[in-house]
Amino acid sequence: MNNAITFIEDELLKLAGIEEERKEWNHYKYNNIPVPRVSHILSQCSDNDYLIQWAANIGRRKYDAIREKALTVGTIVHELIDQYLTSKYIDKNSDYKLDYDWSLIDPMYKESVVNAFSGFTSWELSLNCKGYQIEDVYGFEIPIITPWYGGTIDGIIKIQGVWYIVDFKTSKQIDESYILQTAAYLYGIECGFLPEAPKIGGIGIIRVDKNKLSTFDDLFLNKHNPYQNDIIIKAQECFRSYLTAYYRTINHIYNIQTFSKLYDSRTIFKNNI
Repeated sequence: MNNAITFIEDELLKLAGIEEERKEWNHYKYNNIPVPRVSHILSQCSDNDYLIQWAANIGRRKYDAIREKALTVGTIVHELIDQYLTSKYIDKNSDYKLDYDWSLIDPMYKESVVNAFSGFTSWELSLNCKGYQIEDVYGFEIPIITPWYGGTIDGIIKIQGVWYIVDFKTSKQIDESYILQTAAYLYGIECGFLPEAPKIGGIGIIRVDKNKLSTFDDLFLNKHNPYQNDIIIKAQECFRSYLTAYYRTINHIYNIQTFSKLYDSRTIFKNNI
C-alpha cells in the first residue's frame, strides 16, 4: 500500500459520534463498514448558500422536479456513453451504431438526452481531429472504496498512452469540485484500494450540454506534466482537508449535543464557583 495513506489520520475513524453517523451512510461499505460518499463530503464542506437560496426562490416542489429531471437525464446519458464506448473499444465493434430504443425515454427527457449524447460524440470527434484518440477502455461505473470514503468512477479510459479517470457531467459548467472528486478517486487508487486498475496517469472531466446539440467542455490533467501534476496533488491535499473537517465536524456536533443533554447553566456555574 502506498505510504501516502498516512496523510489521512486513522484517529478520524475513532472519534466519538462517527459510529452513530454511519447509520446514514448506505451507499458504500469498506469491509462491511459504511463510509460516506465523496460527493456528500464535498457538498457538506462547500458553500451551498447560493443553491439553498435558489431552491427557496423557485419553491420546493419545482426544485424537486428539476433535480429529478437532471438526475434522470444524467443517468440515461451515462448509460448511453457506457454502451457506446463498451461496444466500440471493449467489444471492438468498429461499425457500431448506437442501438438504443429511444421510445423508452420519457418525452420530457428525450431532447435533453439527445443533446447531451451528441455533445459526447462531438467531443470524441474533436479529439480525433486534434490527432488524439481513445485507445482502450478499462471499464465504467467502477467503485473505489477506502476506510474513509467511497465513490464510483464513471470511466477509466486510455488516451494517447495514458490512462485517465474520467467523469462525465451534464451540468451547466465544469465546477472545481469535479476536480476534487476525481482527485479523491485517484488518491484511493494510489493508496492501493483498487489494485486491479491500470496505472493511472491523469484525471479528466467531460461536460456535455443538455440544452444544446453537440456542445461540450473538457478539462484534463496529466500527471506527467509537472504543472498539471501539481494541480492534482493540491486537489488531493484539499480533499484530505475537507475529509478531516467532515469527520471532526461530526465529532464536534456529537460532543455539543451530548454536553447539552448532561449540563445546563446552573450546573456549570455551580461547579465553577
